[in-house]
Amino acid sequence: MLHEKGQHQIVIIDDEAFVLKAFKRQFQDDFDVRTFAAAADLLAALDHLAPSLFIIDWLMPGMDGIALTREIRRDPRFDLVPIAFHTAVEQSKERMVEAFEAGAQSFISKDGSFATTLVQIRTLLDNYQKLLRYLAQQKIMLSVLKHDMASLLTGVCSGLDVLALDEVFKRADLRTQMDAIQQASDSLRRLFDDLSEVLVVGNSQERLPMGVVELWRIFADLREYLGNIQREVRCVGRDELTVYCKKRGIGRCLFYLVRLIDGHLPKEVAITIAAEADQGGTIFRLSAPGDFRQGFEAMHPATMAILDPDLRRDILYAQYIKNVLISHSANLTLRESPGQTEVSFHLAGPV
Repeated sequence: MLHEKGQHQIVIIDDEAFVLKAFKRQFQDDFDVRTFAAAADLLAALDHLAPSLFIIDWLMPGMDGIALTREIRRDPRFDLVPIAFHTAVEQSKERMVEAFEAGAQSFISKDGSFATTLVQIRTLLDNYQKLLRYLAQQKIMLSVLKHDMASLLTGVCSGLDVLALDEVFKRADLRTQMDAIQQASDSLRRLFDDLSEVLVVGNSQERLPMGVVELWRIFADLREYLGNIQREVRCVGRDELTVYCKKRGIGRCLFYLVRLIDGHLPKEVAITIAAEADQGGTIFRLSAPGDFRQGFEAMHPATMAILDPDLRRDILYAQYIKNVLISHSANLTLRESPGQTEVSFHLAGPV
């Protein structure tokens, strides 16, 4: 990402002090260079960084480069940020496969010249910027389309509401049909609202306001969203518990989590959603008997088969959950115990 003076922020991690000093001396005029001597130091500082490129040493004491790369890739804020290994280790086929599977894009040799290193860095940064520009353009086009369609939808829904007041719809058979049409239009409105959360580039998400909300209000919205879902969903928690969140976003996030889990459980199994105060904030836990971990972990927008008609809805669900949790600085955690699987996330309280 670009910082003051139009500089990209580059983060380099290496346990050899002379490498860090040489790198900073050579490139600090071109980039905003941040250096770290250990993986633990970088991970502790991640919340305060906005890098355009990670450059990671392969061999380090404690957590090595492969493990660090995997840890960075766990954080959805850095999904698109390129990672390069800066190493003197032989680039064998096996090592390259291991690096790419961990989430890296390139190797930068420690034995190469600074000129060659600069070319490699600029290539990675240029590709990153092109990707961000492409996604931004797609977002704009989809947003324009959404706006135009929403205007038409508003006209249709308003017309239906007026039409429903006509005397003729007091007839029981016509009233039933009109109720079904109005329910469908309400669901369509919600989907259009959800697109505002789904169509996000990077981690910029300011559309929904943060505030302190009583838990019962979130659960009331959730029950409405669930509507006619053919599964028992139990909501557990003190009604007076307050949650600092984007009310609609969290309600819809819980709804989509239920929808994702729903596809990996027998129909007779109930899903329990529990909320409780935890570490100055609130923790939400969704649990059910059985094992839905493998199927749930496969629901990642970057890896799902978009052409598979059975997965298209799940792409929207997964992306919505991901973006809302990013906006709350929260992550999903999956846990398994004998006969039970649980997915949870923690929301911090107001600062």
